[in-house]
Amino acid sequence: MDLDRIVDYFTGRLSPQEEVAVQQWLAEHADDPEVSRILESLFSAAPESADETAVASVFGRLKARLHMASARRQRFWPLAAAAVLAAVLCLPLGYRAGKDAVPPPRPVAQWREKTVPVGATERLELPDGSVLQLKAGTRVVYPSFFDGPERKIFVEGGIHADIAKDADHPFVISAGDACLTVLGTSFSLKSFPDARCVETLLIEGSVRLDLAAGESGRHILLRPGNLVCFDRVTGAVDIRDVDPALFGDYAKGNTLYYYNETVQDIAMDLSRNFGTKVVVTDEALARSRYFAIFSNGESLDEILAAISAGRGMRVVRRDGVIYLQSSNITKSSN
Repeated sequence: MDLDRIVDYFTGRLSPQEEVAVQQWLAEHADDPEVSRILESLFSAAPESADETAVASVFGRLKARLHMASARRQRFWPLAAAAVLAAVLCLPLGYRAGKDAVPPPRPVAQWREKTVPVGATERLELPDGSVLQLKAGTRVVYPSFFDGPERKIFVEGGIHADIAKDADHPFVISAGDACLTVLGTSFSLKSFPDARCVETLLIEGSVRLDLAAGESGRHILLRPGNLVCFDRVTGAVDIRDVDPALFGDYAKGNTLYYYNETVQDIAMDLSRNFGTKVVVTDEALARSRYFAIFSNGESLDEILAAISAGRGMRVVRRDGVIYLQSSNITKSSN
């Protein structure tokens, strides 16, 4: 029996029949100096960190299993015992034999979840150094570390992202009907599952936006200043050019922007950001659209006053809920 054959046995390269033959040979030649020479050569590269007390405790069972008549007390014997037992029981104890080492198991990323409560904003730093500012009501699922050709996370809600540059590993955000592929950039995304529209604003860098619009979908390459609004109901895509400087505080949670958004979506966004339920009672009013940026820390009352001004809209408060209704609704509805 030569060294290569023993190595093949310990590294799992033999057929079941061949393994039995090696086990039998080891049992029959336990006291043979040739066995000592082969095992000593084989395990001379074993890690010094091996727990000799632990392997010694299993040697008795190994001896009985292989019917070994005796065992020398040299260091390599308990190590050999553990390795033989590992082979017999198919246990990956991680011993190595020169260049034929068995590599340690590859770590597996664990998925984590971050949810932001209503009325709050939070900061999340990802394993690659990318930083997300999370808006109220946002949920992010991300791995404990990135592994593979791309860095992928899942988002429901609103984020502002500063993505760490890594040209070899694109950053991918899956957000329901929308998927963003990023190489290193700063942008904002709003993709709440209960909102009609998905919005992406590119501040700097480049982003490819893939939308589930139509049978084949739609792919858009954004440039800085592009604001894309995707209507989930109609499939319409609206692309506008805006001044990115106007949104500088959005990442800090101080800016609310509504570009051609329905009053219904605005009401839900205000509910998330201020922790007060805002309800639109009139269907026609809910479908109407609005343009505005609030970047000076305006209160909910100030925002509602601005939205309702000149729109035939009334703001009614009742039992802690704010109702938005058309002004032609009679007072009795209060």
